[in-house]
Amino acid sequence: MSTTPAKRRWKRVLFESESVVADRKLACCIPIQCGENRPPRVLLVSSRSTPPTGDGDLKKSLVFPKGGWEEYETLDQAAAREAFEEAGVAGRLETPHFAVFEYDSEKKDQGICRNRIVFVYVLHVEVEHDDWPEKDARKRYWMELGDAGHGFLKHDWMRAALDVLLTETNGWTK
Repeated sequence: MSTTPAKRRWKRVLFESESVVADRKLACCIPIQCGENRPPRVLLVSSRSTPPTGDGDLKKSLVFPKGGWEEYETLDQAAAREAFEEAGVAGRLETPHFAVFEYDSEKKDQGICRNRIVFVYVLHVEVEHDDWPEKDARKRYWMELGDAGHGFLKHDWMRAALDVLLTETNGWTK
């Protein structure tokens, strides 16, 4: 039996430096879009490890585009690249990132737990491509900004990031 507290395996990191120590640094985008006649929307994608069930139930199976920060790119470039690779979107990235989270990633089949630091950005979607690298592995789901998080996002830290976006930045304001 594990002595690790249930569920809360993330914490918001209080520093804003990109020179933090972790097993892996990640970049994450919250892709958003707003039209004149509709409320702001956020784009979620299906997780490769836990796709939605066959009956269409999306509960806790969706994620924001995120992935590793490669040595040859800046953190901003990594965030934009992940949004394109996983969700097929591009646009204007708000810089700097608005939040940083730390969490432990567990590989249950391997019994490995690794520390991750994730830098979270807002991406104002301007282009939604018909073809993208992970098109066959993921589906896109646009949802109203206020409805997106708590019932659908797979990870606690992603729900917390959405809460930060909604409270500290007052939603999509730029």
